[in-house]
Amino acid sequence: MNTTKTDLKAALETEFPHLRRYAQSLTRDRSDAEDLAQAAIVRALTRAHQFKAGTNLRGWLFTILKNIHIDRQRKAARQGPKVAYEDWYQETQCAPTQEKHIEMSEVADRLQDLKKDQQKVIKLSVFDGLDHQEIAKKMNVAVGTVKSRLCRARRALAVN
Repeated sequence: MNTTKTDLKAALETEFPHLRRYAQSLTRDRSDAEDLAQAAIVRALTRAHQFKAGTNLRGWLFTILKNIHIDRQRKAARQGPKVAYEDWYQETQCAPTQEKHIEMSEVADRLQDLKKDQQKVIKLSVFDGLDHQEIAKKMNVAVGTVKSRLCRARRALAVN
């Protein structure tokens, strides 16, 4: 190993705290700053032959660090936002619908088995959302009749 490379390694050790602070100011995250500073040191060591002795080492290292940071930002922009697996996995899952379909089929069959006046009362109450007064007026019957028809229809629809 030649003297310039040994000197460069010693100089890099003294410059590392400055690199770390600069990386922290760029990333605003301690872990990312540490990774960025280490990547800059690795790149500086692999490209030590490009450094000209007697020039500003800190400026050279800061330029390397800034270029790595810009490269990472561009790469992140191309990749899009990162979403943790746990955040999106549940949204892609859906419960099986077979049981609900069977239950709805059974309810539809039971509705067909009801008397016509009970079917109409259920339709007006459940599907149209009318109250007892409105149903009574629409069917031209007493409110008590509506209530008893609803009660019998609900009992007939109930699962045994």
